[in-house]
Parts: sequence; structure tokens; C-alpha cells
Amino acid sequence: MKKFLALFLVLALALSMMTACGKGNDSGNGDSNDTANGKGYTKPEGEPNKYGWIVPKETIKFSYYDSADPADQKEEDERIQIMHDFYLNEFNVDITRILYNQDGTERLNLMLAGGNYPEMIVGMTDVMAEQFIHQGRALQLDDLLENYGQNIISGMGGYLNLLRNDKGELYKLSDSWGNTTDNRGRDFSVRYDLLQKSGLKVYDSFESFHNVVKTLVEQNPTNSSGEKTYGFTAFTNKGEEFYQAPLGYLGFLGTSTGYYKVDADDKITHWVDTEEGLEVAQYINRFWREGLIDPDFQTKDYDSSVAFMSNERVVANIGTWWHSYVGGHGVWSATEEDWDMNKRFINVTFEETDVTPALIGNNYIRSNRVILTDKCKNPEEIMTFLNWETTQWGQAFTAMGVPDGENKLWTVKDDGTIVVGDYYFYTPTTTDFNKDIAEEKNANWAYHIMAPAYMALDREPNEHYAPPIEQINLWDFIPDEKTLDMDRVAPDFAFDLDVVARYTKPYVYDATLWTVNFAPEDAETTILQDIKDNIASEWIKVITADSPEACEKNFNAMKEKLHSLGLDTLVEAQQKAYNENKEKFEGNFQ
Repeated sequence: MKKFLALFLVLALALSMMTACGKGNDSGNGDSNDTANGKGYTKPEGEPNKYGWIVPKETIKFSYYDSADPADQKEEDERIQIMHDFYLNEFNVDITRILYNQDGTERLNLMLAGGNYPEMIVGMTDVMAEQFIHQGRALQLDDLLENYGQNIISGMGGYLNLLRNDKGELYKLSDSWGNTTDNRGRDFSVRYDLLQKSGLKVYDSFESFHNVVKTLVEQNPTNSSGEKTYGFTAFTNKGEEFYQAPLGYLGFLGTSTGYYKVDADDKITHWVDTEEGLEVAQYINRFWREGLIDPDFQTKDYDSSVAFMSNERVVANIGTWWHSYVGGHGVWSATEEDWDMNKRFINVTFEETDVTPALIGNNYIRSNRVILTDKCKNPEEIMTFLNWETTQWGQAFTAMGVPDGENKLWTVKDDGTIVVGDYYFYTPTTTDFNKDIAEEKNANWAYHIMAPAYMALDREPNEHYAPPIEQINLWDFIPDEKTLDMDRVAPDFAFDLDVVARYTKPYVYDATLWTVNFAPEDAETTILQDIKDNIASEWIKVITADSPEACEKNFNAMKEKLHSLGLDTLVEAQQKAYNENKEKFEGNFQ
């Protein structure tokens, strides 16, 4: 869910930043009329249609398998047909999307073993892509990109190098890329309606957040049923979010191997070996000793935690943004006829002295891959289409489905302006939020092959990202920013584009170079799991200690145990992966 929601946010942001419509590179049909691979393909010539696509005289035809198979294949087939017919009629491109309603990894293994796979495969893991590459089933893409994929090259920049092998050869692409809000994720939030009634000011530090939560509990000791209220509960019975969220605000970068502090020389330190790590432990322990944390959080599963929050048993949340939605106003907005949108949880950022929060630590090139297989009859044509799909026009189709018509999410005016209707959506296949509306309006992700997820906050879009936006009326439950009277407060679903841009821009961290993948047989794999298991068990003892002294003692005991399990080895592996990725990023290969 997070992944697709993040992509949605980014697409909305990207669309908001489009400038005047132009031709030039806005054509996505490639940038060369030369032939490639000796197959005699020539890029179509002529004026592009209003979507920036030069319609070929001969139909472009190809098939691909999307390993993200849907739960309801019949429902998905209907949406696919809509997109198929539109592309065929308006683009002269005949695309067959293959679905199996089967586990993607299982299906790909069967395909590889039997040699029965289509021309293109998307949504694959790195591991699976490498299997196809190793067996010679994937095409090398360097010449194809050079001749027909200049939009992809310019969009990915040095990140493309991270997908190359040690010889600098490219056989795989990412199916989405860019700086997103993917890991804004670990947040502090508070009931906005209660905050309003309290008269308290918006807070900007750990200490003020503590004071706000304590005061709100004192002012609202019970819910409407007379049940005792607390500051917050946990959505994992290990309470891991209680260290993840504060560490993010203190500038620690979260990776697959843990949370790390990064110095100016790119030297990393695991959070348990820092002063801040102990400070976070003591901070959460203070809430516990004051009775502000749900005492039964360790016995709750996810569903009971959601119910606890939606029954108004907490005044705040420390954890992922979507916890406060699914356990709060996501329920209230759907079940309360007279629901006041101020009854919601709002997120806050803290401005600690000399600290740059690491709220966003996403992998620019994500984890899913695209390959063209040795079954390709027309690789040049496929790359030409992918090149178009990575323009903003292509992204609009990916996000919002077929344009124009009575039941569509968006329309394109004669001057090329995009007009978005009254409703936007997340991903109808992954969440019930606005699902009916999205389906009614034929919204779909049916042709999500390549989708650059530009946030456009820290880099300017290329000139081919050009169609302008006339209006975006997002379905959002969000009061006007002035109503919120906030400086650094952002609502959970802050789809007000100006708010999102201002809220996130200072905190964009790129975690791509920090990505490390261990094979099952690697010693680091066992070490990592042992460390995760130990933190899960020992962290509880740390935050539920009965005194500050006991909290520190338990923290130091946890740290000592982690080192005995091989923490230093894990950190070294993380550092090594970073150094190697940095070399690749800069174009240095073995």
C-alpha cells in the first residue's frame, strides 16, 4: 500500500509542476531515426498527437507479464481492456498484458524453467531479474536506450549505473524511480480537534510534543464510553515504531539493515551506538512511567490496535502516518454522518537544534525491475513506447487511466491542458479508499510499466515533461492550510500540493546508495535477523523500565548483546555497500 500511495503522491506533485505545453522532447517516441540492432526499425516521423506520441503507420504490438498479479483477475481484465482499446485506437499500439492470478515469483520460476515467457516482464525483484540475465534470457539494453530511450536516460541519470553489472552493461531497468514521500512514514501525530479545544500551540520539539500529549490526556481522561484514554498505543506488539519515528526526526537514515547516523564523511554509525539512541529510549520511557502509553500494547495485534485508536482511546500516535488514518479518521469519516473533518490526526515535524530530519529515505530506483526478454520481436518499438510512457503524459495515463468522457478522472482540452475532475484516487487494487469511485470512473494502473516518480523538489523536470495543469480538485478530507493555522504541521493525507512541497522539501533523503542486499547464505543475513530479533525483545525492557536508571541499564545491555551478535560486521557490510554503490553511481566499474 505504501509503495503505491507514495507513487500517487509523487504523480500528483509532478503533475502540479508541469509547465506550458511544448513539442520538442515531449515526443516520447524516441530521439533517433536510426536503425538499431540491424532490424531496420525507423522511428515514426510527423507531428505528435495531443499526448506527445507520434502515431506509427504500422501497429506496434507486444506483450508483457506483470508479476504483480491481481486478486481479482476478472475485474482487472475489464480495466485492462479499456486501456488496451484506447492505446490501439489513439496510439496504434497493441499491448497484451498477461495476468495469471498466481504468485509472481512462482510463475516467473515456471516461466524460466519452461522457456515460456513473453517479450517483456515487469514488477520483478532484482534476484529474479538476475536469474533471467544469468541464463541469457534478457536483452542488453545499452544500444536500445541510446537510440530510443533518451527520456529514460535523462530521467534516471547516474542512478541508471546502479542497475549495470560490474562490466557496465545494462540488462534491466527500474519500473519506477524518483524522490518520493515513500518513507516519510514514521511520524508523530495528534488529534487536531482536541488540540484546537485545548488552546495549545503547535509544537516543534520532542519536549513540547510530550507536554501536548500529557495535557490532552488530562483534559480528555475518558472517551465517550467512559473508557480510559492514553497518549498513544503501538501497532506492533514490539513497539518498534517508538524508536523508528524519533530517530527519523533526529536525522537517522532508516535502511533495510537498521537506522544509522551519517557524518559529513559518509561514515555510518548504528543508532544503538549513539547518544541520541539512548535519549530516544529515555524519552519513550518517560511516557511509559507517566502512564501515557497503552499498557496492553504488547498484547495487541494490528486489528485490535486499529480498534483501540478508532474507539478514541488515544490522543496521539507515534508510528506510520497510515496508522493514524486507518485507526482514526479513515473510520470516522466513513461511519459518522455528522463527522467533522477537524476530528482527525495531523502530523507534525520537529525542528530540533542542528538536526536535519530524515523523514524521507527512499530508494530512488525502488526494488522492482523491467527486462526485455530474448523473445522480443520488436525491442526498438517497445523501448520507443517506454520512452513515451516516462513523460508526464505517460505518467498521467499510468496514474489516472483513460482520459476524456463522462466517467473519466481527467480530460485533455484542445490546447493540451489537463483538467482533473472532482475525484482522485490511490490504487483501487490495493486499498478500499475511494475504490468505488475509482472503478466507476475506469481508473486503473493497468499499464504501469515505467513510471518516473518525480517529486520535482530537488531537481528540475526535463523539458519533455510539459503538459500544464488547469486544476486539481483532490478528494482529501483536508481543511485549508489557513484553517489549520500551522507552520510545520501537515495533515496525514496532505494532498494540498503546496503544503506537501513545503513540508517535505527540507527532508528529502536519498537512500539509494545505502541499499544492500544479502543472499540467504551470507553470514550477514543471519546476523541481521539475530539483531532484529534481539532488538524486538530487548527494546520492550528498555522502554518499560521503572526508572531512568533502569532504562539506561537495559539499553546498554541491549547494545552489548547486539555487538556480541555481530553488529560490527553488519555495519561494515552496510558501509561497504554504500562505498561500492557510490563508485557505480559515479560511473566507475571494475
